Amino acid sequence: MIKIFLSFFVLLSITSCLDQIEFDVVKKESFLVVDAHITDEPRPYRVYLSRSGFDDISGENISDAEINILTNDSERFYFEEITAGTYQSDSVDLIGQIGSEYILEIKLPDGSLYRSDPEKLLPVPSIQKLDYNLNIVSFINEVGNIKNQKKVNITVSMLIPEDIDNRYFKWDVSGEYEFREIEGLTDIYIETGIGTVLYRCYIQDHLRKGEISIFDGSKYRGEFLNSKEIKSIDLSFKFAFQYCVNVKQSSLSRGAFEYWRAIKESRERSGSLFEKIPSSVPGNIKNVNDLSEKVYGYFYASSVVSDKLFIGGDSIRAPISPCIVIDPAYSAACMECLSLPKSTRRIPSYWPKD
Repeated sequence: MIKIFLSFFVLLSITSCLDQIEFDVVKKESFLVVDAHITDEPRPYRVYLSRSGFDDISGENISDAEINILTNDSERFYFEEITAGTYQSDSVDLIGQIGSEYILEIKLPDGSLYRSDPEKLLPVPSIQKLDYNLNIVSFINEVGNIKNQKKVNITVSMLIPEDIDNRYFKWDVSGEYEFREIEGLTDIYIETGIGTVLYRCYIQDHLRKGEISIFDGSKYRGEFLNSKEIKSIDLSFKFAFQYCVNVKQSSLSRGAFEYWRAIKESRERSGSLFEKIPSSVPGNIKNVNDLSEKVYGYFYASSVVSDKLFIGGDSIRAPISPCIVIDPAYSAACMECLSLPKSTRRIPSYWPKD
């Protein structure tokens, strides 16, 4: 009986203690993240809103916000929500103008109001020349062996005029390549129409977007920037026939340049090319009623010039197509190239003819 009583007493004591325990749950702080800029290109502009407390995890998209861009002429342009957290302008109503200033205004569903600092849309010089060079980079693979990778380095040359307000620039590079189905049959079937017709596809290449290419040309006055490297691409079968490099050259204000430089340095220190904005990089967007709130992202305006560079496989001795000697990894694509992501049979209007 004594043992039973003692056991009951101990159990009652433990239960009483458990009832009094209070867990202090620390809520993870979250931040408003804004991705927004406008250019002088005649197209719809987009603003992306999310809330996140992590650098490498996609945030929660914010819907039902009111987004406007204000100009120094007191004009107001409304952005319509097209998908959760994505807002788009009217491509006719709003086209950025060189010399004008713009402010981004955001009102969240809870009534919180945010505004960016004014951003002036600055001119950008034209691209004088796009070019490329080849080199070999050595690295250690996942099993500890030294491997060599051939790289195609894209370079840009331009004259930086004396009469522009700012001399800060950013380059965005994308790629497309031609993929041919079973090579020995393609041209015959297209010309004669005999049997199954095998085609070519034109595919958007997935280049790493985390790489940031910017340049401080504040000391360049009337000088020529020669062969500035802006992108490095692995040499692969994607260059077997024709590879198209698309380059957009943008002007930046000093503030926008410092923002992108901080992101670039943060990613280089961490060795990560994630696309989320590092939490250590503040932007130019503020809660008008609470200036201490951290908001990430930088609204900027930029003039843009574009150019293309075609690189033929023969000129750089590119690896052969996986459809000449069937690569098992591409066997399905060699019969139906539309099975590859981001592919189309429609020949781009600018694509060179054989």
